Amino acid sequence: MGQTHYSQASVHQVARKEQLDSVLSDLVHQFPTLRCTLTKLSGEYLDFNRSNAQRTYRPIMNER
Repeated sequence: MGQTHYSQASVHQVARKEQLDSVLSDLVHQFPTLRCTLTKLSGEYLDFNRSNAQRTYRPIMNER
């Protein structure tokens, strides 16, 4: 879902006007790595009930 949204945003007229279309396009192509990295960072730095977060995100973090 996130990759689809970045893809849609990359072709939006506002993205082109603000010259962000290529940045957003790069995020589309790098999304699997981006998602994994952000998941790891949130698990480490967002301490919102760490044990629940680790149970939820550990399977995702171990995909790579």
